[in-house]
Amino acid sequence: MEAWHGYDGGRIRIDAGIYAEYTSNHRLWEGLVGYAAEQNLGLQLHLSQTQEEEDSCLDRTGLSATQLLSCHGMWNIPATAAGCAFLSSEDMALLGKKKVSAVALPLENAKNGRKIADILSCVKSGINVALGTGGAIECGNLDMFEVMRGTAMAVRSARQNADSFPASAPLMMATICGARAQGRAGETGMIKLGYDADLCLLDFSAPHLMPCHNVLSALTFCAKGGDVAMTMVKGKILYQNGLFPTIDLKAVVEELTTYAIPLLLSDDKEGAHG
Repeated sequence: MEAWHGYDGGRIRIDAGIYAEYTSNHRLWEGLVGYAAEQNLGLQLHLSQTQEEEDSCLDRTGLSATQLLSCHGMWNIPATAAGCAFLSSEDMALLGKKKVSAVALPLENAKNGRKIADILSCVKSGINVALGTGGAIECGNLDMFEVMRGTAMAVRSARQNADSFPASAPLMMATICGARAQGRAGETGMIKLGYDADLCLLDFSAPHLMPCHNVLSALTFCAKGGDVAMTMVKGKILYQNGLFPTIDLKAVVEELTTYAIPLLLSDDKEGAHG
């Protein structure tokens, strides 16, 4: 905490968190809320990802997971909840009132045969809804362009209306709403005077991006991670045309393949350390 929270002018921030309501208890929640408030941290957790999770909480406590956590102060500090697929209208209203951010995980949910969050209803309830990939093992990869495209298609399909979710909406969720969820509103998420120079440059000469009749539509429905030609964080280039100027990629790959992966996949973890 002391070494990394707020490091490099706030580029790195640490949040407190639990995995989910059903993996912890009120003593941890209340202690965590106190610690987060004292250290000026946000909170992260998974919330309402399955119907079974909600039914179990209701059977045990008479409350939804959202309501139960609220009783123990979890929404009294800035919080980000991933999943949120089985929120009731009352839950949405509560989270909207508490200014909680929800992170929709459309590809992870679809890959695992689960319902995705009702994004439009969440937004109407005042919830800031951002997008996430989920872990690579859950969703297959970490391509945010696929997430944006999957989000738009899922919402349009559920509403049976192509006009219900414009191409600009998932792009906004992946940028502006993501910045809000991280507590960085007014710092990043837009190309604007005074904001951090956090940029992603795409090569629109790729065949699948030509001709480009509408940039926003192309970004949501045609672009993919491999089209990125350059990324920049706070004005510093981290990737450009296949090169990573801030890291020794060959050394990273070698360490990954000769040490990290064998260690993780070994049946004898102790022996692997040795």
